[in-house]
Amino acid sequence: MRMNLAANEDGQMRNFKHIKKSKLQIHKLNIKSNMSPLVNSVVQSVGFGVFIIDADTHQIVYANPMALKLSKYKQRDIFGHVCHKIVCPTEVGKCPITDFGKKVDNSERVLIRADGTALPIIKTVVPMRLAERCYLIESFVDYSERKDLADKLTFISFHDTLTGLLNREAFERYITKLADCQDTSIGIIMCDADGLKTVNDTIGHDAGDYMLKKIASLLSAAANKEMVARIGGDEFVVIINNSNQVKIKTILDKMQTLLAEHNGSSNIEISLSMGYAYNLTGENADIHQLIKTADKNMYKEKLLHRHSAKSAIVSTLSNVLAERDQVTGGHADRIIGMAAVMGQKLLLQAGKIANLKLLAQFHDIGKIAVPDAVLGKPGALTDEEREVMRKHCQIGFRIANSANVFSEINELILLHHEWWNGEGYPLGLKGEAIPLECRIVSIVDAYDAMTSDRPYRKAMPRAAAIKELRDGAGSQFDPVLVDIFIKLIEQDQ
Repeated sequence: MRMNLAANEDGQMRNFKHIKKSKLQIHKLNIKSNMSPLVNSVVQSVGFGVFIIDADTHQIVYANPMALKLSKYKQRDIFGHVCHKIVCPTEVGKCPITDFGKKVDNSERVLIRADGTALPIIKTVVPMRLAERCYLIESFVDYSERKDLADKLTFISFHDTLTGLLNREAFERYITKLADCQDTSIGIIMCDADGLKTVNDTIGHDAGDYMLKKIASLLSAAANKEMVARIGGDEFVVIINNSNQVKIKTILDKMQTLLAEHNGSSNIEISLSMGYAYNLTGENADIHQLIKTADKNMYKEKLLHRHSAKSAIVSTLSNVLAERDQVTGGHADRIIGMAAVMGQKLLLQAGKIANLKLLAQFHDIGKIAVPDAVLGKPGALTDEEREVMRKHCQIGFRIANSANVFSEINELILLHHEWWNGEGYPLGLKGEAIPLECRIVSIVDAYDAMTSDRPYRKAMPRAAAIKELRDGAGSQFDPVLVDIFIKLIEQDQ
């Protein structure tokens, strides 16, 4: 008895589903029959999706080929689906058109496809009567590529292309919103990259860009989730909501720790000046005044950082030069020592000896612009390559002019390859017209070069190097200085 009852219920259910499916098929046929052949042909072939939806039941009763393609549904599976689950998903009874009487015209929506993914679309809905029934004609196009492009354009509009931080425009919008917030404390940290222009002018813009990107990364890490923006060439700002002095100090201390870690492991050292300001909760603080105060405090810090910034620039240039010319590291240290001894022997004043040592270290700074193929060539240079190499004097002069810390030795860098007999370069100066520091460095530089391994030859014995210096006295080298230097070398044996 129970088996018969169950079988009867199953039969009724199958009949119900069959009747429901049949009604949908009839509904579909009625719609097609009420379309003219021309209209039906156009709807079938257009390059946008079309759904026809029963306005009473919200069931999809027609889909053109493009609608099936975009939705990834098969024709047999789409009919009878409630549109709320597929196009512009919403709850039953909350249809913007039939329940709230709103218009949908070129509106951004989403299409939930058969595989569950969401496709951004632009759609328009037009109510229409067919065969005495009300329908919604939904037409839509794929908006995903244009939306991706729009999102990218929006991102570019409000982000700095180099660092990825928010840019000046985003910062201005952000503080405009904050100007109306009086129920929370706002903290401002202003930051400025010390010596960026000098780095750009001496080492190059790639090094400057590296500095900016690294600062952005370190600031973001130190500020955690607080807003960080690049608002100028070398200027950054951190805005802290619900701020207090402890919170600001935590960020500043973290930033100093990260900077120290970076400078301990990188050839390009970074010096950053920072200043801050904040208001107490409930105070009617002017956000623009807070920014001005933080900026003033940052500038005061920058004045204190001038010496450390110069030291960072010197260290960075030294590291870059050593990296470009692998013989330079030990070479520079050796000739600094020999040049200092020569200066002391000649009873030069302390300032003169300081310049002499600085010249010994950075006389070849222009080599950072010489191509690797020329700088490290194992054989003799061609005439063209020799001309390229000779340009390092002028390049070094320009670098020294850009870096204020080298302003006292810029001409010495230019003239360190002049010869006693006037056959040197770049100006062809002769005799004592060549600065004394240049004459000293040319001797110690040549001696160390001869007694050290180079890419193109092995080191020369000390006696042979001394003979070369004597042979060059009066032509390449100041003869008096050569005699003094050789005596110092022989005393050191």
